[in-house]
Amino acid sequence: MAVSAAFTVTDNHCRTTPHDHQSSLAGGHVHIRPTRIRHFGGVFAAVAMLAVAVLTHSCTPFLPEPILAARVPAAIRADGFFTIAIDATYPPATSMHGNNGASGFDIDLLTAVATKLDLEARWKPTQFDRIIPAVQSGQAQLGAAAIPITDARLQDVVMVAYLNSGTQWLNRTTARPIDPQNACGKRIAALSGTAHIDELTDRSRACVAANRPEITISAYDDPQRMSAAVARGADDALVGDAILCAGLAAGDIPLKVAVTTYDPHSLGWVSRSTDRQFADLLASALEAVVKDGSYDRILRRWRLQDQAAAIRVRP
Repeated sequence: MAVSAAFTVTDNHCRTTPHDHQSSLAGGHVHIRPTRIRHFGGVFAAVAMLAVAVLTHSCTPFLPEPILAARVPAAIRADGFFTIAIDATYPPATSMHGNNGASGFDIDLLTAVATKLDLEARWKPTQFDRIIPAVQSGQAQLGAAAIPITDARLQDVVMVAYLNSGTQWLNRTTARPIDPQNACGKRIAALSGTAHIDELTDRSRACVAANRPEITISAYDDPQRMSAAVARGADDALVGDAILCAGLAAGDIPLKVAVTTYDPHSLGWVSRSTDRQFADLLASALEAVVKDGSYDRILRRWRLQDQAAAIRVRP
């Protein structure tokens, strides 16, 4: 049964510590009030059954930019909002927790961007490997979940680069380190729909070519389930985006970084190739967020100040 939910957020985005939003149901509507928690939160699987959540906001630096707002496409301006497909289980970028609360650095950054455009941002919980199809089909105008920009993705969509990252491997804290150099014959986990599955496939082929055991690849659609599998020994290690790995390693599950960050890349928000004008506008709005200092504050809040990137639309 679908639940219709209107979300109103009164969070102060000027704070300088990580935060999440907590909500309570009242007569079919959800009021989200700010609260601070000690970790990034877990998985809220049932959120996929909810209607898209609406996020409004209030913070002094987050003020509309009339010149940018005037460039919003007429159809979106008429609606007063744009829809963003997010993976609801992808902390610290995008997640839902508690009683339907939304949290993450993508949430914060896109909230600021939406305000610059005098729009609301609506979150559409979507499985990670279904985000790009959701954007391509028009179910959402944008996709976000710390998505690495790759040449393969740029064949199908345009992406707004906004953050730098890389690749890391995580192991159990008590286990002998497993890394790319000794992964042959091991069971390695990665998220489905990511380039890390391709990386493991190539590494496994190299193992076989060297007369060594192949890598058994475990594909997951949920980072929390993936990390739990490594922690209990069902998988020997996991490979993933460095920012995601940092969030997982900082959580309650006993994991440690097994290899320094490699394969540097940019993260980007996904837009349809036919919506290049809108992607350019989002980049301009994000540049305004950089200019007023909010971008830096948000990155510091999530301890990502070293991952700041040049804002640009690709390709």
